[in-house]
Amino acid sequence: MDGDVAVVAQGHRRGWEFMAAMTRAHHPALYDLGWHPTAVCGAPAAAVAAGTVLGLDGEDLTQAVRLAALGTGGLQAAFGSDGKSLQVGLAAQTGVTAAHLARKGTDLGDRVDYEWGRAHGSESAAEPMRLDAVVDNWIKAYACCLQTHTSIEAAWEATRSGATAGAPVKVTVHPLSRRAAPLDAVSSPLESKFSIPYLTAFVLSRGRPPTFTDLQRVDADAAALVPTVTVVEDPGLPQSTAVLQIDGVEVRCDAALGSPARPMSAQQHEDKVDSLGASQVVGLLDRPGTPAMSVVAVLIERVGLD
Repeated sequence: MDGDVAVVAQGHRRGWEFMAAMTRAHHPALYDLGWHPTAVCGAPAAAVAAGTVLGLDGEDLTQAVRLAALGTGGLQAAFGSDGKSLQVGLAAQTGVTAAHLARKGTDLGDRVDYEWGRAHGSESAAEPMRLDAVVDNWIKAYACCLQTHTSIEAAWEATRSGATAGAPVKVTVHPLSRRAAPLDAVSSPLESKFSIPYLTAFVLSRGRPPTFTDLQRVDADAAALVPTVTVVEDPGLPQSTAVLQIDGVEVRCDAALGSPARPMSAQQHEDKVDSLGASQVVGLLDRPGTPAMSVVAVLIERVGLD
């Protein structure tokens, strides 16, 4: 990679916008059918990002997206296992490979433009792609499934009203949230990130949301309290709303921190970046002329690759 940070930033922006537009256009059809939209739409989006960095445009970039569509996949069944991260990584790999193939002149034609949505079952429900869909993007405040965040915050608010762990708890959510976080009892840290009962019990027992470090292990106290939490589905609720009832107290959370309706403050966003150990990378991104490989080197060091 011979480009500088400015080129990589442009690729990231274009890929991110494409990803947001594609997932929004096929939501909730992809989710309803059991697909993992991040992985399914991630391959074409990665092709846009990689293709931009490689200097592709016009028909060549379009072919990169079409080629990436050949390798799309990813299932919600992988949630709570190593598979979730792996299928997102495979999507990125597919997109990069597609961009290189397009650069070499590989031509798929245009049939995939009309067949992709049908193949994934979202054709009839798909809407036109809008690049401004990116403004609806979330920034996760907590290192667990996005659809658990309102349950976490409802439990947190309940503790501030005097609720304590151990009493019977009822959490009502939209069916989509339950599909995203289908687990109850957990036996591993990855599973804990997809369990509304576990995360609710954790907050009620600790009086605060879980940190990144908290979710690197299964908390024995929270795990023991999972049977006290019952999750109920209500299709009449908004997709991300959670209503928690405990000890006669009812708390409703419609918008979690980091959602479009309740964005993070500048300080909260900076704290999020710091918690990920990404401050050094952000510093490099502030200097557009920095060689892109300098950023890659920092990332490799950060994740411990050789």
